[in-house]
Amino acid sequence: MSVWLTATITQSNKNAANNTSLATVTLVANWNGGSWAADNPAGYIIMDSTRYDFTSNFNTNNTTTGSQTIAVKSKTVNHNADGSKTVYCSAAFDGTVIETVYWSASKIFEPIARTSVIGTLDEFDLEKGFSVPITKYSSDFSDTLMLVIGATTIKTVDNYIGSTFVTLTNQELIAAYNAMGGNNSESAAFKVTTKKGSEIIGTSPYSYTTAHIAGTVKINITGEWKSGILWMKVGGIWKRAVINVKSENGWERGI
Repeated sequence: MSVWLTATITQSNKNAANNTSLATVTLVANWNGGSWAADNPAGYIIMDSTRYDFTSNFNTNNTTTGSQTIAVKSKTVNHNADGSKTVYCSAAFDGTVIETVYWSASKIFEPIARTSVIGTLDEFDLEKGFSVPITKYSSDFSDTLMLVIGATTIKTVDNYIGSTFVTLTNQELIAAYNAMGGNNSESAAFKVTTKKGSEIIGTSPYSYTTAHIAGTVKINITGEWKSGILWMKVGGIWKRAVINVKSENGWERGI
């Protein structure tokens, strides 16, 4: 009499907040020729280091060839910090008086997305501000957004909600101007750190776009309105300039 075990390992109920999923093992006894000596034999399944004993309702007295599901066991398994998981399983079955039959296998589960992902970025003017689209995988998570130009961190936004518009303070604008080294446009990098409470889930890779110096005042040059800058570098220090405009009411302070 030939007896062997087969099984399937399946994944369901992925939970990003808890970093878990449900693993299920379906164990099948197969035979070819002869019959079994006893009904309702026992066995066990070991899944992700947990043992589950079972007694089957197995009975093959009236057939010489066939297969039958003898046990189905499930366990909520913890994924690794990066969301990956490999489940290791084994089983034994005492359905025949000749010998105990065994089975073992492993399965790589689909990873659980953990760290928020930055979407497609638009170029932006520093003086106006920016928004960053973000895909978050759990409402239990919070995101900290960081803007970097060159080697300088320009702005950090805690509890950032994707696509929320953000403006820079005067001090942050000055830091950005200095980081751009006299260029009117420069590469800008964003990254997001995802947390659950105080636990850091992960940090995304940098995503890049272009930041421009657009200025903060409008000036009419040959009939066309241009953006001008109200910050001037004096003696290596950025200072805010004052622009006076003459109108029909006389001289007035500019924007």
